[in-house]
Amino acid sequence: MLNGRKLINTLRSSFKTSEVFYVVTSQILFVMLSFVLVKILTNNLSISNYGYLALILTLISFFTQVFLGGINASFSRYYSISISNVNIKGYANSLRKLIKYLVSILFLIILVLFVIENISYSLDLKIFMYAVAFAITAGYSSILNQILNIAKKRASSSISLVLETSLKIFIILMLIGYYELSVDLIIISFLISSLVALMIQHIFVTDLLSANDNSGNNYDCFTDIIKYAVPYIPWTFIIWLQQISDKWFLEIYTSRDDVGGFALLFQIGFVPIIFLFTTLNRLISPVIYNNDTLNSSNINTIIYNYIIYAAFGFGLILVYLSWNYSVDIILLFSHPKFLSYASFLHLFILSGILFGLSEIFLLKMQSKMKVRLLNYVKSILGLFGITINFIGVYFYGFVGLVYSLVIFSLINLISMYYYSFSYER
Repeated sequence: MLNGRKLINTLRSSFKTSEVFYVVTSQILFVMLSFVLVKILTNNLSISNYGYLALILTLISFFTQVFLGGINASFSRYYSISISNVNIKGYANSLRKLIKYLVSILFLIILVLFVIENISYSLDLKIFMYAVAFAITAGYSSILNQILNIAKKRASSSISLVLETSLKIFIILMLIGYYELSVDLIIISFLISSLVALMIQHIFVTDLLSANDNSGNNYDCFTDIIKYAVPYIPWTFIIWLQQISDKWFLEIYTSRDDVGGFALLFQIGFVPIIFLFTTLNRLISPVIYNNDTLNSSNINTIIYNYIIYAAFGFGLILVYLSWNYSVDIILLFSHPKFLSYASFLHLFILSGILFGLSEIFLLKMQSKMKVRLLNYVKSILGLFGITINFIGVYFYGFVGLVYSLVIFSLINLISMYYYSFSYER
């Protein structure tokens, strides 16, 4: 009872009612809009083309996850540190420096692709140009959105999140009225939406940093941010390989239709669950970071425990419902041509629950600055995931891959739980 009261008092002091409202509402709207987007895409693309889109998105995720993932985490972590050290000027300068580097990299990659296309005369690399541009804008947008979240600018963060997805739907609906929907048009729509959201986020972040400019330290912390981010690269690369290996193994050993079916179940079963946990992390990460800075880790332990118990119970209910109403869910959120994959939906939701719970322990390790330990653990887990994905697809096809996802999510949870406490023993 005492722990419960302690938790409530901490949350009351850490959150405004409006913060919770903005975060929860935006995440609900985002998930609903994502379902609408999936419905539109599956109605207008063949199963094979939906699979092709999923393969293209795996390449985009390289930039957002591997190249910019560690930088995202680093800028998020160093915002509170810069505030504490009265060094918001140095932090802002570091962000400006990042912009210059990203723009330079973008132009360099596009130039290389353009040269390759003109030399080969046979390759159409325009879609990859669009994909690279979208990847970098989306990655930088994610960094800005995370900064807004850590700074508890929930309204600004929520607006940009919902706006981007709404624009995707709007632009694609406009295109459907004039063109036959294709993968390259979808990527262009995503790029335009990301650019608009990015411009709005940039205004929000500029105002935020200006408001917190206390004319104190002007130390350029870009080097420190990069040092924090670099250890992320090996394990994020391996995890990226693990996450894309499922679709590419299906592409190689089964069919592109299976890629499309797997991508759909992943999108409506696994991803929404992860967004639920993302909502939790968005709410509690500023509190967790601040409590660790103030040596109030005992309060953090209470928060972790309550979240884990509640999430596990809610997850069991979702698995039960998806097991019994899988056909109805598929028809609601996609096209009848995907019904042959409906019986596997509950396993994707189960995997999402297990993986989402592991992200709670990941947050704990991040807050304790245990980046090198994360590098080790996630690298081993990623290699394990790639291995069982290959074994599952090679010997058992689509079914084998689904069960590989469940096994990986379970092992990932057990490992993150163990190692998140290992440094305390």
